[in-house]
Amino acid sequence: MPKKEKELRELESKIQDLSHQLRATEELVLFALGLLQDTTDNFAVWNEKRRIEAEKTEKKFEMRIFYQSLILGLLLGIVGNLFVSYFMKALEIFKIPSEVWILISFGALAITFTLIGIFYREIKKVSP
Repeated sequence: MPKKEKELRELESKIQDLSHQLRATEELVLFALGLLQDTTDNFAVWNEKRRIEAEKTEKKFEMRIFYQSLILGLLLGIVGNLFVSYFMKALEIFKIPSEVWILISFGALAITFTLIGIFYREIKKVSP
């Protein structure tokens, strides 16, 4: 009987050791899961901050483009109207023939369309 009791004690000791190892492993796994959760949460917060910063930067860029376009439109409109008024008065004063007037008008239209094309290409470059 003492031999069986000894074997039984050894088995109980092994079971207790395995139980301690299992608890330690479980704590280690829970700790690793906690670290993983913290890392995931930190990454999500970091990613959200980057998204908000990108949105702010994009909004500033859009506002800048808006105001630049507004200023260019106003300048082109005002300067264009002044130029046309001056040009028409010059035609009256110098009594330029109608053929020359038509050629100058087509030249002015060509210059205007060239400016529009240049602005369009620049806008295409900055737009996504």
